[in-house]
Amino acid sequence: MNGRYQPPSPEGFIETVNKVKYSGQRKPLLESLQTQTKDDISHEALLGACIYTNEVIGAEYYFASPEKKAGYLYDTGSELFAKMKTDVLKVSDQNPLDNKSKFIYLNHYLNYLKSDKCTLPDAEKERHIKDVTAKTKAVLKNLNLAVELLLIRPPILSVFYESFARLPEEYKKRCSPNGTWASLFGLSGHDKTRDPYVIFIQGLAEQYKFLGKSKDTEEKSVAKQDPVAIDSYNKMYSIILTMMMDIEPSYYVRSASNSIMHTLCEEITNLQDTTQMSNELKDKYLSAGTALVTDILASPPQLAMWKQKGLDKSFFTALRKQLGLQQTALQADCGTTSLRLNGLLSSLTTSATQYGVFGLVIALENSAFRNLTLGATSAVLMPEYAVICAIIFALRKQIGSYVASAVSSQVSSTITSAIKLPAKLVYCAVAGLQHLCADLEAMVAAPEEEPEWIMALHNAPADIFSEKQKQRLAKVVDIQQVQNTMSSKVKSAPKTSAMVM
Repeated sequence: MNGRYQPPSPEGFIETVNKVKYSGQRKPLLESLQTQTKDDISHEALLGACIYTNEVIGAEYYFASPEKKAGYLYDTGSELFAKMKTDVLKVSDQNPLDNKSKFIYLNHYLNYLKSDKCTLPDAEKERHIKDVTAKTKAVLKNLNLAVELLLIRPPILSVFYESFARLPEEYKKRCSPNGTWASLFGLSGHDKTRDPYVIFIQGLAEQYKFLGKSKDTEEKSVAKQDPVAIDSYNKMYSIILTMMMDIEPSYYVRSASNSIMHTLCEEITNLQDTTQMSNELKDKYLSAGTALVTDILASPPQLAMWKQKGLDKSFFTALRKQLGLQQTALQADCGTTSLRLNGLLSSLTTSATQYGVFGLVIALENSAFRNLTLGATSAVLMPEYAVICAIIFALRKQIGSYVASAVSSQVSSTITSAIKLPAKLVYCAVAGLQHLCADLEAMVAAPEEEPEWIMALHNAPADIFSEKQKQRLAKVVDIQQVQNTMSSKVKSAPKTSAMVM
């Protein structure tokens, strides 16, 4: 969990919790916490219990801060909150407690409460479960953007390859007529124009089989710096992408999801439609596909090999032409997109100049952003969405959740500058959204930096993180690989360090 909250070491942590002395009105809350230290409770679950204790206290301070502060007439804040935060959890300005860490440890605590290890009285136990669930949901709600960015990212390489290699067999299976009448009249979803692509994908899967999972005890992950692996990923992705782009225009009335092949491609790429991907990234993939096809056309041995599989030179010639037409269309679309973005940026700049930061906040939060929510499919497809998100993040980073007049003049210039940024730089500010991240190497490599966060989502109860969301997570992340990474970290971690499971 580098770069985030660093919890205290397990050694002596229970003793630290039990040493806390407090005799105020919240004493029952502390007593309940200390009672649980007598159970077979893990370090992570106990951290969650301590965090829960302070979450309960913090919720009682609607507008004031729960932080303990000395006053002229009387002190404010909670003494117990201060002791738990500083003496137990070791939270400080240098070691802040972030929402991801809260979510991870609250999940551990919730799992403990639901287990036989928890010996609290049934009524108290049920009350705790209900309250911890509510607070965990509230924390996750604050992480909605982080969750969405994770779920819409491109699949990591190992997950993508496995789906890619299964496509030919899965396509044949789904196209098989189902039922007597379907068999009699040949009512299958089989489109013969897709057959050459299926053969091509099957051949590429054999060619790039080194990208598959290792049968060794340790899971194989492709290094971010491995240019061969990344180039292979780009080439495979380009074929899937060009098929999707070829299918979509023919479904101008119905959704392209009615195409069996398009549906399979959706599952492989984690895209519902190619318009969810930036033109820059599309161009990158299509360029890789053009390079692949050009190399095949320039190599008689490769042409001979593919001919044995059932693909002659005419297929690759037509495919190269198609890739070229798609890239030309992208360049034309980029011009239209630039006009829309320039219009939006101009409008927002005018708002900032005339009404200052307050008018801009109101306009973004109450109008544009309300209409462009993360859950709205049409909004996520719009480049303007990324711009608006970037500006809102800049606002919140500069002035926090509450806008104070004292900082209005200081922030106005910052916001105006952010608005005037070129669209490409604004895209970078929300890297990952709509697959706009240009750092493909970081996206397709195994997400080793946050295995605890991923496993917390995977192991969370369904009423906190739904089964549908977990299925989406499994499409982009190799859960088994993450579990192996976690196990390796635990084995290699020194006994004196905190081990987060």
